[in-house]
Amino acid sequence: MFYKALSSDSISYPDHLEVSISSAWEKVDTLNKAQVQNIFDELSEWISASENDLN
Repeated sequence: MFYKALSSDSISYPDHLEVSISSAWEKVDTLNKAQVQNIFDELSEWISASENDLN
């Protein structure tokens, strides 16, 4: 669903994003809220950077 939303909005995303998100979710139970937020902020920045590189 997430990738479909990115594609439907014509948002390009980096290769291996799915692996990175899966890895982050696996760590959620062992990290505090700030650490989890930081991981997803970094993923968001990565998507934005990839989108900017393609435009």
